[in-house]
Amino acid sequence: MTADLLGWSALGLFGASAALGWAACRTSPAIARRSGEHVAQLEHELRYQCATLTGTVVARAQAAAGLVLAAASPYCPRLAVPVALAVIAYGPGFWLRRLRVRRTERIEAQLDGFLLGLAHSLRATPALGDGLRCTADIVAPPLADELQVLLREHELGTPLDRGLENMAARIRSPIVSAALSALRIARSAGGDFVHTLERSAATLREMARLEGVVRTKTAEGRVQTIAVSILPVPTLYIIDLISPELLEPLWTTNAGHVVLAIAFVIWVVAILAARRISQVDI
Repeated sequence: MTADLLGWSALGLFGASAALGWAACRTSPAIARRSGEHVAQLEHELRYQCATLTGTVVARAQAAAGLVLAAASPYCPRLAVPVALAVIAYGPGFWLRRLRVRRTERIEAQLDGFLLGLAHSLRATPALGDGLRCTADIVAPPLADELQVLLREHELGTPLDRGLENMAARIRSPIVSAALSALRIARSAGGDFVHTLERSAATLREMARLEGVVRTKTAEGRVQTIAVSILPVPTLYIIDLISPELLEPLWTTNAGHVVLAIAFVIWVVAILAARRISQVDI
């Protein structure tokens, strides 16, 4: 009877603390502003992926998962709770950024063929809007999806130059932005529009070839960066499972806390340095 009473009391205290925490998050201007920025970022990434989910739904799912983890934390291994919290907090954003990078890379790979197709279309029709419409029908996704958004904006009254700027802002790729900027400048300045597009396509092909060479040369460095980023956490977790008393001073003493802080700073610096070294700009 006493154990049941203590269990229900603990559950009630947890619910009350969760409600108070939620109320504090809702009333604090700084937390509310940070939450709004987080939801807006998720919303932007999900719209770029043409997903049906909203940023609010993902943020609420993160909050619910955090509350469940907090309730189950007394029954979880010691290192599992911070790792799970990090996954809940940063996992969705990291995954969406990875999806963005992959989608942007596919768009960049399609850009050469798109410019050549647009150049051929403009030989038949001098209007850029008509050429984009004809090219959008033969281009595969995901570039076709972005072109459809551009054409819908143009049909609703957005100037074509403004629509091209919006497209570059959505994709956030230097290569795509440069190609669309060349498209807008050639359109406004006049001259041999078709020749400009063909020359831009040839430049993109050469850049893609050079990027392939650089990617091959830096593959080993990227693998080492991934190893430096991932291995310390599972290694520490396995050691703590096998011999908890070996790492006990790290969690219970001030000197251990200082060592953990220094190790964490060195770990982060090593990751940033490795990423910087393995990134080569063409």
